[in-house]
Amino acid sequence: INEVVEIETNTQRIHLDSEFWSAADDPRAAAATGQPLNPDRDSYLLTGDNNIIHVQWVVNYAIADPVKYLTNVGDLESAGRLVRIAAEQAIVAFAAGTTADEIYNGLNDGQRESIVRKINQLLDGLQSGLSLVDKGGLSTQSVAPPSSAAPAFRAVTEAEAIHRQAIETAEK
Repeated sequence: INEVVEIETNTQRIHLDSEFWSAADDPRAAAATGQPLNPDRDSYLLTGDNNIIHVQWVVNYAIADPVKYLTNVGDLESAGRLVRIAAEQAIVAFAAGTTADEIYNGLNDGQRESIVRKINQLLDGLQSGLSLVDKGGLSTQSVAPPSSAAPAFRAVTEAEAIHRQAIETAEK
């Protein structure tokens, strides 16, 4: 009462760079050297088709309800931790129900919206006053197959490119 509390209203950004990524600087480079995946060092997503994939994510959020935010969260550091945990939980749940190929080839808008909806549900359940932004609330920054499977992923990608080229040539 009788106190003015300023709240940061700009969009905040969190990078999930290591949560689902290999400890090697670049899993694609590790694949070239044939380094095996080390569970003590490397993080990854386990997909619904029993594969693993490395993904770096970017999460953009803002304070949607200042009263709930001040009452239940209080500062941007705590807000960042809450959003990070909610995003990790929603991403793991999503990956468990989809294939590695779908994630590797890029999420469609419906899949992305599903993850954002789940994150927002988790944040709403905590009455955090936080919410992912409507446009660009979640995006993938980098996607890579595990180093041991990279040659197989490249072979499939090359075969698909040859297939498309053969169809285009036949249509001409």
